[in-house]
Amino acid sequence: MKRFLVVLVVASMVLTTSLLGVTTIKFMNFSSADANAKYLEEMKEIFEEQNPDIKVEIETVGFGDYFTKLMTVVAGGNAPDAFELNYENFYTYAKKDVLLDLNDLLATSGFDTSVLNERAIYAFSDNGVQYGLPFSFSNVVLIYNKDLFDRAGAEHPREDWTWADELEAAKKIRALDAMTFGIYQPVQFWEFYKMVQQNGGSILNEDKTAFTLNSPQNIETLQYMVDRILESNVMPNDAQMAGMGDWDLFEVERIGMIVTGTWAFSTFKDSCDFNWDIAVEPGNTSKATHFFANGLAISKDSKKVDAAFRWISFLSGDIDVAK
Repeated sequence: MKRFLVVLVVASMVLTTSLLGVTTIKFMNFSSADANAKYLEEMKEIFEEQNPDIKVEIETVGFGDYFTKLMTVVAGGNAPDAFELNYENFYTYAKKDVLLDLNDLLATSGFDTSVLNERAIYAFSDNGVQYGLPFSFSNVVLIYNKDLFDRAGAEHPREDWTWADELEAAKKIRALDAMTFGIYQPVQFWEFYKMVQQNGGSILNEDKTAFTLNSPQNIETLQYMVDRILESNVMPNDAQMAGMGDWDLFEVERIGMIVTGTWAFSTFKDSCDFNWDIAVEPGNTSKATHFFANGLAISKDSKKVDAAFRWISFLSGDIDVAK
């Protein structure tokens, strides 16, 4: 019995010693939902091995619910030490003064920001203050079915492609049969915002003081977008989609071209049993595309700032992990 007690006491002392000086931080994110969870877990294991004095508790929330929950915990004073923000919501949190100013940490930590994409790190700054580090960034491209192009006798996309060239190819693919369409590019604000710039237009004037929605370039752009459905029908209407999504239609070879994000690559790589490739979107008078970025921020109320900064800087700029 005495021997058992001695062993128990020694084990307790070892456990207490191993936990002494270990800081546990909470990290909330949406990017590791579903198939990506294993990759963030692998990064966590590497980080904790390199930083034995830090433990990371990861909470992943699906994108659809993420910002509702984040807003709730922040408003309730229970914000995680570090959390993910997309570019679209970043300024809301920055203006509410809930994010930690990272300038001093960046200056004293020796973290090399030169390894980061310049546009991506700039996306999470405001008035000279860096509030976040880039976690990921991506853009939108034209993904096309090479086999459908060949069957239709359509020329593959070129670097100097224009809207007219794209439309000509889309019409040839549409002519293959009644259920095959040339392109899918939704008629919605985000696509309109980008396409007007491909046509020399803009939503705002140069000094961003007034809207310019009714400019001739913008009207021409919207008409072009709508005509692809109503006139040439190279793009399916809602009834022709029959409840299927644009990715679904591309995967079953009913769409020759789809304008979507680079995040589609992993899905199409596994699901598309045909030859496909990517190209930069064509323009009418110039080129333009979307730039998306997700960033990593630290709560202004965190009591574990140093540990949280080591974690987000690891996720953002560790070249070895990126490889």
